[in-house]
Amino acid sequence: MLRRAAMAFQCRFQRVEVQMDHTPNPDCLKFSPLLDMSPLPLMPDGVILDISNKANSSKSPLAEKLFDIEGVGGVCIGDYWVTVSRKEDNEWEELSPLIMEAIEKWQQNGEAVTSEDYAENEDTEIDEEFDSEVVQAIKELVRTRIRPWVQQDAGNVKYIGFEDGVVLLLMQGACSSCPSSGATLKGGIEKMMMHWIPEVLEVSAVEEDFAEEYLLEMKETRKKYKMVDGKLVPRETGNDPMNEAI
Repeated sequence: MLRRAAMAFQCRFQRVEVQMDHTPNPDCLKFSPLLDMSPLPLMPDGVILDISNKANSSKSPLAEKLFDIEGVGGVCIGDYWVTVSRKEDNEWEELSPLIMEAIEKWQQNGEAVTSEDYAENEDTEIDEEFDSEVVQAIKELVRTRIRPWVQQDAGNVKYIGFEDGVVLLLMQGACSSCPSSGATLKGGIEKMMMHWIPEVLEVSAVEEDFAEEYLLEMKETRKKYKMVDGKLVPRETGNDPMNEAI
């Protein structure tokens, strides 16, 4: 479902304080805006806005302000927090005060978090005409168990696909490029997936470029095929099963 995060907050004359916390990723810090000592809501509960580069920051006035700071490499916005990643050879001692100041100015201006419509966790929406029972189970597990767990450390995980027993995921926020992300993926996510869904043989993290191309291909496949008795068949005829990745 599409919604607009037009959270322009009627608190322009109240000063926001920004709390800073470390994450498991040394190249990411978590910033939590507080208004009267209470968390300031940014995105709907469980919804993540991940912006990996400045070129895509126009969708979010908050992200635009943060990307104006030299040394900021990525921005991930959650329900009550903002994770900022730094570029190589930049020190937090110099960046963090600028980031906190940018968040304060954004709030004082009464701007929205995002100026565009967005889909709430579109990656885990169930498509009953296309998703197999296994894929539906994987999406449900990501939505209800894995994503909330990862978000506790200011990260996020996006479901990309399921192919030959391998679940493809995109790690975002503090989980992106984190030294311990391998342990999170294999020791946590993969173990949980394999325990609850026997058809899952492995969980693999993919790069953003690969994820974009893969999702575009699957979008075209969805237009042409549907799921019938566990097999993909052309929408026009309902015959000629297609036994490819789903």
